[in-house]
Amino acid sequence: MTPDDTVLPTLVDLPVDEAERRATDAGWRVRMLGPGAMATMDYRTDRANLEHDESGTVVRAYQG
Repeated sequence: MTPDDTVLPTLVDLPVDEAERRATDAGWRVRMLGPGAMATMDYRTDRANLEHDESGTVVRAYQG
C-alpha cells in the first residue's frame, strides 16, 4: 500500500496521538520527534516524520 501523502499537511496542529492514528490509517510508518530530538538521516518513502512541541502538538509533518 502506498501511503496517502495528502494527509501529511493535515496533521500539523493536532495532538500527537491523533496525528499518529491518522497517519497510520493513511498507510504511513510513523516516527515521532520531540523538541531537540536527533534523527537518523536515512530516507524512507513510507515514513511520516512528526515533529511535536513540549505540549504534544504536531508542529511539522513530512515524508522521509
